[in-house]
Amino acid sequence: MLSGQSHTNLGRLNSDGSLDTSFTPEADNIVYSLAVLTDGKIVVGGVFDRLGGQPRARIGRLDVDTSIDAAFFPGVNGDVSSLVVQPDGKIVVGGGFTKLGGQERHGIGRLSNTDLTFQNLNFDGWRVTWLRGGASPEVWRTTLDASTNGVDWDDLGACQRIPGGWQLAGVKLASNATVRARGFVSGGGISSWFVETIGGPFTSPSRPRISISRGGSLPFVSVAGNVGP
Repeated sequence: MLSGQSHTNLGRLNSDGSLDTSFTPEADNIVYSLAVLTDGKIVVGGVFDRLGGQPRARIGRLDVDTSIDAAFFPGVNGDVSSLVVQPDGKIVVGGGFTKLGGQERHGIGRLSNTDLTFQNLNFDGWRVTWLRGGASPEVWRTTLDASTNGVDWDDLGACQRIPGGWQLAGVKLASNATVRARGFVSGGGISSWFVETIGGPFTSPSRPRISISRGGSLPFVSVAGNVGP
């Protein structure tokens, strides 16, 4: 049961805590770990033999529409207790197995991923935008830091979610500063980690110099320099 309704080992809640009735890919046994990707796919690990009504031995991947991803069928001969998706989309698997994807692997192994990943860190003089997509791991919060020497980092603050990524507005950088974006990931079970992207060097545009001279009945305003957002 989840939120007072029948669900078997796997379900999803809306942001207000109510049950998402559109999410119905149940598992026939315990789910230990989840890894959400930025393209909306979800890697699921546990003790199950069937996921979403399809045969899947302890690991499977749900597509954006929550149906089973037929292209992902590695198989494992023991429990999967932990999943980690790397920034390049490869999937690290941990658990009580001796074979993964038909190959001998004792307790830990890594799966390749042919799906593309995308990350871009940009500064427009006012906003830092971190766009992420494809098979990259989804993050639940992000922070930004800036450095002029690559050693000492100053906290710029936490980003806000935007379509396709994260953004922080009102940023002023020192000349030729490097920006580091970090996103924090949790896969359930004992999986917890972060991914990061470093971009730059960036420089905040100079502020305009404004002078006002009076002649006649109206003032005359002249602006020199770069005008930022």
